[in-house]
Amino acid sequence: MAPNNSDCCPELGTASLDQNIRLPPDAPGLTFALTFWTYFYTGSSGFVGVEIGAQPLYTVDAMDNPQDGWYMNTVTWVQPTDTFFTNIRFDYFMGQGTVVLIDDVAVAPDS
Repeated sequence: MAPNNSDCCPELGTASLDQNIRLPPDAPGLTFALTFWTYFYTGSSGFVGVEIGAQPLYTVDAMDNPQDGWYMNTVTWVQPTDTFFTNIRFDYFMGQGTVVLIDDVAVAPDS
């Protein structure tokens, strides 16, 4: 992970992880779902934000669910009509000693 150089939350440590993805040729104009699981250890603070195509769409906070458990997250978006490529970015904003895990990231057409 690399620093994300965000102006948000200077009291929190920041990092980001992103991936360019190629969607199917018929993707423009279709709705897609990004699913992923998060795990915040007890005592963690901060949140994870999700950007798709450089648009901030979702956040999950350390206190949104009981800590020390895996929780599924879903983000939906409509793919712009001019491209079948997009970028998915996870921005981490974490307090001192925070441990957050993300697993099982998947993208699929939303049914």
